Amino acid sequence: MDIAAEIRAAQGRKGMTIDALAKALGMTPKTVARKTKGISPITWDDIRAFAFALDTTPSALVADADTHSTQRKESAE
Repeated sequence: MDIAAEIRAAQGRKGMTIDALAKALGMTPKTVARKTKGISPITWDDIRAFAFALDTTPSALVADADTHSTQRKESAE
């Protein structure tokens, strides 16, 4: 499961820039970039904050990440 990739996808669907997302989260753009690229860890508190900023729920982000991870795995087989 790649929660960082799902956050990036949700960000793209919302049409949010990294600067806008960072502002909504109260983080620097660099911190958001590091988290969404998988460089820095994403905590459960981060998942909740990202979900709120992206107008979704933490469970939806996690479920979508799991679904997309499974689909990528199946297409690779």
